[in-house]
Amino acid sequence: MTLNPMSDEKSYDIAYACAECIMQNATLQSGSVSYNVARDQYMADKVATIMNLEAYKRIMISGHNGHIQKKSSNASYTCMGELLSKEYKTAYYTIGTDFMEGEVDVINGSGNEKHIHIKSENALKKQLQNLDGKEKQFDIQTYKEIIAFSEGQKLDEIEKNREKEKRPCQKTLIIMASGVVTLIIAVMFGLLLKG
Repeated sequence: MTLNPMSDEKSYDIAYACAECIMQNATLQSGSVSYNVARDQYMADKVATIMNLEAYKRIMISGHNGHIQKKSSNASYTCMGELLSKEYKTAYYTIGTDFMEGEVDVINGSGNEKHIHIKSENALKKQLQNLDGKEKQFDIQTYKEIIAFSEGQKLDEIEKNREKEKRPCQKTLIIMASGVVTLIIAVMFGLLLKG
């Protein structure tokens, strides 16, 4: 297919952006530039290119927190998120997510491939793992009971009875809160993608 910049400007611009990606990748691989500085700058530039080529008002970017965060955590370079935050001001925002477990293949700076198994660890997960099926044995259902149990403490009978009275309300609130959070996320994604 032959592209004529005069008759098919958008196709030409897309082809040019693709060629630019190839050039940027070659530049990164050559070692002639600071890899992290150039990589995040290239990513931020690519977002601007996509926004301009497609005339999008909103797009969604999925990436590692080290790239999308609004303030670089590494003083040696400015991450894509900080660059985008400076460019788009309050129109740029991030949503942090987590995962429990997964696998990834990575290539290090020497070109060696390595398969890595990742397992997320966090305080709440550890507390819940400490229960290990004991929640039924010890009648542990509310947050306060979980915390007390994980710290090796016991609730006295009065506190235990108060917690039992809260259980139906807490379960209802958890279900409602989950529904509201799901609705909010769905609406946000809908607005972002509709934009």
